Amino acid sequence: KEARLVYASHSITEVLGYDCQEIVGRSCFEYFHPDERPFARSVHGRGVELDKAAVLSYCRLKTSDGNYVTCECVFTVVHSVIVASTSLYRQTSRSQGRAIAAPVIRRAFSSSPADPRFHMLTHLSEKFKAPPPGAHELRAALILNRFTRTSSILYASSALNDLLGVELDNSVGISFYECIQRGCLEGAIQAIEQAKENDSIAYLRFIWRNPREDPDGRDPTYGSSSDGAAHIRLPAGGEPSCLNSAPGPSVRPSVQPALVMEAVVSCTSDGLVVVLRKACPTIPSTGTLFSPIGQFVSPWST
Repeated sequence: KEARLVYASHSITEVLGYDCQEIVGRSCFEYFHPDERPFARSVHGRGVELDKAAVLSYCRLKTSDGNYVTCECVFTVVHSVIVASTSLYRQTSRSQGRAIAAPVIRRAFSSSPADPRFHMLTHLSEKFKAPPPGAHELRAALILNRFTRTSSILYASSALNDLLGVELDNSVGISFYECIQRGCLEGAIQAIEQAKENDSIAYLRFIWRNPREDPDGRDPTYGSSSDGAAHIRLPAGGEPSCLNSAPGPSVRPSVQPALVMEAVVSCTSDGLVVVLRKACPTIPSTGTLFSPIGQFVSPWST
């Protein structure tokens, strides 16, 4: 209920003047203006209860010198943590566009019980019914180093262990790309690099790879050089397993079913925020027996 801070990036020094370590463990409500603390607690409680994907808020936060500055905050509920992307509010065309678009998006993706179509959908399929109160989708949050081509993991939420069976201590410091199957690597790297170029959002759908499969923790088809550049190496004549292709007779069936993940990657000034969840099954296209598993999109500019 106190919403204690578990991680802060170094850019908090530029925004609020604090050292990133001095605020860890403290309640985030300490930094809200006294007049806005009741509202902040209300927004926090409602966001957690409804498992909000994203909430855009404007608030006054306390700086290290005791003054208050207006900030633009995007809060994302990710199972056991809330990720807050905070920046100083400056009235620009982009900030005005976000403020205008936010309520439109909320209405577009909200279902009203007063709408008869809402009740029709709930009768057609169980998946359209609202989850019981307090039930949260299992998602994990990662924060990656934006300034490296390997996108090393700086922070991972504790839900990562429940979602993937990866120990928290073993995930920090490794490259995010070591967690992606080799056939999906090229598309994932391109989407993330494109998002970094224009400060946008990337959507990834890929096969998860356990980075501890090999003794040195690396996929033999993936590596990184001393300059931090990512390299993709496929065997001669090899086909990326994320491509839309039917298995040939010589292909051995996998011992364990592939773990397909979905990720939304958003950019901050000094990091990449990744929200992970298990992917929902896709409907194959008409006339094909198999649908591609690897899907990578980075179309939005924020």
